Amino acid sequence: MSETRPIRILYMEDDPGLARLFQTKLERAGYMVDIARDGAEGLDMVEAGFYDLVAVDQAMPRYEGLEVIRILASRGPLPPTIMVTAAGSEHVAVEAMRLGVSDYLVKDAEAKYLDLLDPVIQHILRQHQLIEEKQRAEEALRESEARYRGLFDGVPVGLYQSTPDGDLIDANPALMEMLGYPDQETLLAANVAQFYVDPDDRRRWRELMDRSGVVRAFEMRLRRYDGTSIWARDTARATRSPDDRVLYYEGSLEDITARKRAEEALRERAAELERRNEELDAFAHTVAHDLKGPLSPLIGFAHVLTQASDRLSEGQTHEIYQTIARSSRKMANIIDELLLLSSVRTMEEVETGPLDMARVVAQAQARLAHFAEERQAEILLPEAWPVAVGYGPWIEEVWVNYLSNAIKYGGEPPRVELGAAVPDVATGGVRFWVQDNGAGLTPEEQARLFTPFTRLDQTRATGHGLGLSIVRRIVERLGGQVDVDSTPGEGSVFGFTLPSDPTAP
Repeated sequence: MSETRPIRILYMEDDPGLARLFQTKLERAGYMVDIARDGAEGLDMVEAGFYDLVAVDQAMPRYEGLEVIRILASRGPLPPTIMVTAAGSEHVAVEAMRLGVSDYLVKDAEAKYLDLLDPVIQHILRQHQLIEEKQRAEEALRESEARYRGLFDGVPVGLYQSTPDGDLIDANPALMEMLGYPDQETLLAANVAQFYVDPDDRRRWRELMDRSGVVRAFEMRLRRYDGTSIWARDTARATRSPDDRVLYYEGSLEDITARKRAEEALRERAAELERRNEELDAFAHTVAHDLKGPLSPLIGFAHVLTQASDRLSEGQTHEIYQTIARSSRKMANIIDELLLLSSVRTMEEVETGPLDMARVVAQAQARLAHFAEERQAEILLPEAWPVAVGYGPWIEEVWVNYLSNAIKYGGEPPRVELGAAVPDVATGGVRFWVQDNGAGLTPEEQARLFTPFTRLDQTRATGHGLGLSIVRRIVERLGGQVDVDSTPGEGSVFGFTLPSDPTAP
């Protein structure tokens, strides 16, 4: 019985004497008992009040016991109920039990069935309490599972459970989306091993799990349903049975592809900054060296003119002025090329178009006319030029550099031939070239050409070291490539390619 309140029982019985015996017997045992004189009154009392247990006699006016039980059952869950029948009415009791009655008692002439009331009631109430506790536990479990499933399905990180053999037991929608699977059924049909791009990652994951039972922040590449790959970070643990067998693994997967790409971009940026710093050091060295060359005569002759101009002849003075003029022009050319190099590096967009290469080459020749005449250089041109796409002012600088080097390092006298090949169908590019009759270059020297601000034989390099570096930057910026083909004693061929004009005939 309850320690906080007495158990309330309703007994439906039309025999006042039996009803009184029933009530007295149970009240002495500590119960609170109400009596209903027939089934109709009993139904109203159940409807109006709360009873822990209902006892129903079969033989009653208005509603018999079975009819009362049917009506109670139709209203909702049947309360703990005892069916009381006369001897020989066991079939009624069976039917009552089928309707949900907890137990039944058979009246006997000596009323000994009343002695069974307390133990039967106690048994029924304990049984009912157990049923309610089980129902509450099941409901709590369902609620817990619903909360778990809601968390499992709603968390924005891929969650999974898998067997030691790699079969998926469960996976949440976030993992399905991460791996690009169309539905959970298709995902659960897969084996974990097939997700790994590198099988060695799976092997290392298993080794870590077998050694410690847990894997933390394990990074690997995973294959998605469409064949593409992502970077993921896995944290998992093994769930074991009481006898230490691994039942399953459960873990979380986080897509770290964006982070990996950012890290790679940072590494590339750092490498680029390091390369540029090294290039800047070489640039500073080259510029200092090349500016120092023409600057030294300027300073020296300026000092001579300041200190001894009255002792110089007219011829000597004229020669000094010519040297100063040449050195000044050389410094001006270096500064112009520095400005050009800066524009190639910093100009974000270049307006390219079909080039009139004959006109571009003519302008380059005009700039070198005095130098070519001085060296008595012979320059040979093709009858026609194929049409390529580029930026005229920059390509003019390419020809100036190639022509000046061919004239400078050519034979005695220099013989320089310019030419171009028909557009390459495979690459869609046009190759232009300048061939000289100079001493040629060794393979080692060729390998060092076009390297930023690298000078070759300093005894031969009467010019500055910016030219070929600028050529390479220009051509690559315009989508082409530079090249050189040379044999010692047989001269050199310097070339560059540019995209062909798709509209040209």
